[in-house]
Amino acid sequence: MEVNRKAVTPVIAVVLLLMMTVAVGGVAFMWITKMQKGMQDDITEQQEAMTKKASASLVIDSAWSTAAAAQTHILIRNNGQYTFTSSEIDNMQVFLDGVPIGALSTVFDDATVSNPCIGNALAPGESCEAVDDAIGNVDWTGGSGWEFRIELIEAETEARASKSCRMSSDSQLAC
Repeated sequence: MEVNRKAVTPVIAVVLLLMMTVAVGGVAFMWITKMQKGMQDDITEQQEAMTKKASASLVIDSAWSTAAAAQTHILIRNNGQYTFTSSEIDNMQVFLDGVPIGALSTVFDDATVSNPCIGNALAPGESCEAVDDAIGNVDWTGGSGWEFRIELIEAETEARASKSCRMSSDSQLAC
């Protein structure tokens, strides 16, 4: 008996075509899924960064000195919804009259007193006091009175705080 093999070849061809189609479809599905996951992760990171920036806010409530040409204090308050880490607070840039003078941890570095801003996180609603000694890095005074504008900028969140102080005489020690 003779077997007709002409019908087997088209069946094998169809099966092979179906298998290749399924394989290509599977590879395409995996590639698209991976690409979509990557895009979703990027968008999530961008949203988190935007939320972080939008919810971060700082205020300098006051500045004062204990006496003429003595320690200078500033009171920094977190009035946003973001908790600043100790590293973010320590590395916050300080500007005096528009000129950068260094990081908060180096400008306000009085070793003789407790300096609650340095080395501590700042949660929403909390305040901390930064203290610069009388012989510190910055000359805050200016003759019989003193005037300055201090600005803080936190690089990661771009949170800014500023305070202008004008003290008309040595007896006026706070603004």
